[in-house]
Amino acid sequence: MTTPSGVSQGFDFTVICPLVQSCPEMFRRLSHLENQGLTAVLVAFFLSMAGAAGPVWSGEAKQIETNRRVQQLLATGLEAYDGGDFPLARESWRRAASLGSTDAMTALANMYAQGEGVAPDPARAAQWYRRAARFGDPIGQLNLGDMHRRGFGVRRSPTEALFWLTLAGRGGNAWAAAEAAKLAASLPAERARAVTARAAAWRPSLRPPAPLPPP
Repeated sequence: MTTPSGVSQGFDFTVICPLVQSCPEMFRRLSHLENQGLTAVLVAFFLSMAGAAGPVWSGEAKQIETNRRVQQLLATGLEAYDGGDFPLARESWRRAASLGSTDAMTALANMYAQGEGVAPDPARAAQWYRRAARFGDPIGQLNLGDMHRRGFGVRRSPTEALFWLTLAGRGGNAWAAAEAAKLAASLPAERARAVTARAAAWRPSLRPPAPLPPP
């Protein structure tokens, strides 16, 4: 083959790494090195690069497919919900939640909180809101904080309420921010500062939690 720099080569490096084809300077250097008998080293190098890149691309492709599947399940659940088929909606969202969808988690929580297609179950609703909240979902954080504020489905705890409402407020929810400010003012200053510091240091979970078993 002839490289962009016009140097004839006996080995086509682009077979191993297409990046080489787009860089005339790299071609020139490869030509020089090959003439010094380093072809085997270069081949091994580019093969190792290709091997290292493989898992990355594989991981990206898997994530794209997972996202596509989540969107499918969310859409199926919403269509079923709008049509009154709550069992199908619940199953679709449960499967999406198992793939890490916080939208599905909060949708399931709403169904259990309001008793749509199931008996009202505030405790189970709180479990799903907590899962979404730990992922950093402001809706999950807002609802979990409000449940702790009211003692609905969970133990009443002004400090836990302040913690989750503070996070939801930082996520952009104005109502949560206002409620957090009221709660902070009602607590001893030292206690409120401790909760605020905890919220400042908090980071969302990066791993999807195991799904709750179906009812």
